[in-house]
Amino acid sequence: RADGRPDLQYPRPTFFFEIGVNWWRYGMYFAPKPVLLGAMRKKIMGNIPRFTAIINDFNGNGSFELEGDMYKRVFYPEAGDELNFWLQRKELTFMHYEPYTNKIVYGEELPEFLVKEFKILYPLYKFLDEGL
Repeated sequence: RADGRPDLQYPRPTFFFEIGVNWWRYGMYFAPKPVLLGAMRKKIMGNIPRFTAIINDFNGNGSFELEGDMYKRVFYPEAGDELNFWLQRKELTFMHYEPYTNKIVYGEELPEFLVKEFKILYPLYKFLDEGL
């Protein structure tokens, strides 16, 4: 970062597309301040059936990998491993990498392809963005 700060803050979920040296990737990034992460955890705990349905659909897709650091502290021990996998996140980063051998990156169909892929993330995006 030009301002010398090592952290990136994304207080709202953000879709992205990025081109690297050996790959191109796309996904969604959400890295709010700790207070908003606390609000997100409370929202998940207050809407467990809805959140579980969203992540079950997401997990069944297989296009995106969840990345990001996790807190060591367990905020909700009663939530169980599946929910704590999400609740312990310092950030939520959903990535899909592609090599340049996937020629879609060069074609006119790329925007439509990305819209289709981002629609997979949209229910989670909407859940995370509500009330921020």
